[in-house]
Order: sequence, then C-alpha cells, then structure tokens
Amino acid sequence: MAMGRYLYVIWLFAFLISPAKSLAQQIVSVDPNPLKRPTPLVVVKTDDAEALLKSIVDAVKNAGFDITTADFREAMIEAQKQDNQPSKGYDRVIIWLERDFLDPSKFVKLYFLYGRYESLLGAEKKIYRIKVAESYEEEKVGKFKQFLISIANAGGGQK
Repeated sequence: MAMGRYLYVIWLFAFLISPAKSLAQQIVSVDPNPLKRPTPLVVVKTDDAEALLKSIVDAVKNAGFDITTADFREAMIEAQKQDNQPSKGYDRVIIWLERDFLDPSKFVKLYFLYGRYESLLGAEKKIYRIKVAESYEEEKVGKFKQFLISIANAGGGQK
C-alpha cells in the first residue's frame, strides 16, 4: 500500500513539473492564419454592378446553392448547399462586391469566402464550421469560382 502511494506521488510530481501544456493552455487553440483583409477573387471592369450581381445570383442558383441572403444595397449574397441525407453538413459561401476606390464607375472587386459545416459527435451544438484543406475547398467550389471569374472576364453583365 505504501509502495502504491509512493509511486503515485512520484507520478504526480513528474506530471506537475513536465513541460506539457497546462489545462488552461489546452483550452485555447492557436489560429495559424494571419489576420488580414481578404483579397478579391477578381477585379471586374464593368459600369453596371447591379447586372453583375444579378449574374452572380443566377450562377449561385445554377451551382445548386440556396440563397439565404441577397442584399443588393450592400452587394452581398450568402448561400448554402446542403449535403445529401442523412448528412446534416453543408457548404456555405459569401460573395460580395466592392467598388474600386480610385475608379468606382469602371471597376468592381468580387470577393468570395467558403466555409464547410458539419455535425460533430458528442458536441454541444449540432453544426460547427470545420477547417478544411485547400484541396477540399477546390474540389467543392473550385469550378464555381472559375465560373465566377469567367463571368467577370466576359464583362460581368455589362451593358
């Protein structure tokens, strides 16, 4: 009995002085991504941003996404594509336009963000945004992003 207690004390001492992370450190994870402004997917030469946004809305729908928010005043679209049942996961995209600061009547910047959401076993919330590799994102929305670039290169719905 004394030997067991002695081994426990040695194990506890070794655990406490080990260089491993403390419990408080383990709760917080480090984000390896730098905080920076997103870069545009493409800069579009167009004098009709509204027509460009309408073309993008059509492209989003044709790619199988359901539009959850379309704000023409803010030139922003949010959409998601649900996985096949029984999965509760989905892909989400946010697309927005910004006028060029130096020449707002001729150029529009098109921005694109992608997120993957899935349910996790034993998790409190039902759906979480998960981190995915660039190759996964390319597989899921790469062709769609290329199509958006082709719309831009074609004049983006310019009159």
